[in-house]
Amino acid sequence: MKHIALFCLLCAACLPAAASAMTMEELLASPGRYRVLYADEAETVYADMTTVRRASRSGGAAFSGTLYAAVYKYRPGPADYRRGTLTANIQRYDARLTADGETRTYRLDKKLTDVWDRDSRRIGGSAWCGPLSLADGAPLFRNLWLAAETGSAGERPNR
Repeated sequence: MKHIALFCLLCAACLPAAASAMTMEELLASPGRYRVLYADEAETVYADMTTVRRASRSGGAAFSGTLYAAVYKYRPGPADYRRGTLTANIQRYDARLTADGETRTYRLDKKLTDVWDRDSRRIGGSAWCGPLSLADGAPLFRNLWLAAETGSAGERPNR
């Protein structure tokens, strides 16, 4: 009986981690919520717009929120393209982006919180030793500012 109770406790402890796993399907299915801020051959960085908060600072602006980096395989082969298995992992960050209007500099402070493989299994947390997102503060800040200004996924700012 003690073994069954212990098993139930362990299963209950694992449910929140399994429920919060991120997948590429979820990132791509909600473009209004998960906005692409940056993309290159190594990764795509998404912002969860439901978590983005804007803060005013003297001489600049700041945003905080959750960012997801979909990191691609280093050398994908034809089979990866055929099967759609280009993603190596998805990383979640608590991030703060700041801009200094006087010096025109941008700063990205980020803290890795979770890492999932392409099958949505948790493979790491803040102590994960794999390659991290290399996205820079300047393009992330500009694109996050535009995304926050436009509101929904289909709108574009007036020019």
